[in-house]
Amino acid sequence: MKKKYFILLFSMMIASLMCVACGGDEEDTIVSPYTSSGKHLTRVIEGGIIFDFIYDSNLRVTQITRQGRPFRSYSYENNTITETNYDSDFTFTVIYTLENGRIVTVYNKGGDRTSTYEYKNGYLTTEKASNNRKLNYIWEDGKLVKVEYENEKTVEEYEYTDLICPQVFFPFGHYANMCGGFWGMSGYLGKSMKYLPSKYREDGYKESYKWVIEDGYPVKMNNITFEWE
Repeated sequence: MKKKYFILLFSMMIASLMCVACGGDEEDTIVSPYTSSGKHLTRVIEGGIIFDFIYDSNLRVTQITRQGRPFRSYSYENNTITETNYDSDFTFTVIYTLENGRIVTVYNKGGDRTSTYEYKNGYLTTEKASNNRKLNYIWEDGKLVKVEYENEKTVEEYEYTDLICPQVFFPFGHYANMCGGFWGMSGYLGKSMKYLPSKYREDGYKESYKWVIEDGYPVKMNNITFEWE
């Protein structure tokens, strides 16, 4: 997929498939939405590559494997999530700090970079990186319609279907890489989009998404397959 789907310069992700606001602004317990809202994502298959999602008894993701090998692992303590990323040659750690169930800072030890996040009415509005990059997220009626890179020419835009999007399923924000292990990775970025997108545009680049739905859950998008339990 197109490299610019990485909205930050470094590859960040968090323990996935979690509650958007974890029960409301007064709640700070890290839980999974699937404890009350139904199925959870267990496998993503893209181009023959298999990503499996492993959960603890609280339905929090503890590990993602790629072709059966460790890809990312997660540990939880109070309002901190520690993510370990595995590569063939090295590992690196990302630390997420939360307030009211939402990311407020991310520190990437591997790149010694920090990002901060701001919200309004439960939606992510601003993302600031320590390299002075700033992103503004524009929402309309529960849909993320535009991402503007301040002081840059880049603008990302989405169009939508009328198909309901499972909360925290579609990657956006700094998870906006559509490949494998990034699906379901936006749970701590506040409210997510109401509907599944149909189109994506960024400068001169365009993509269209065709979905197959079974029992209310996406099971296929273009050449990517999703399995739920």
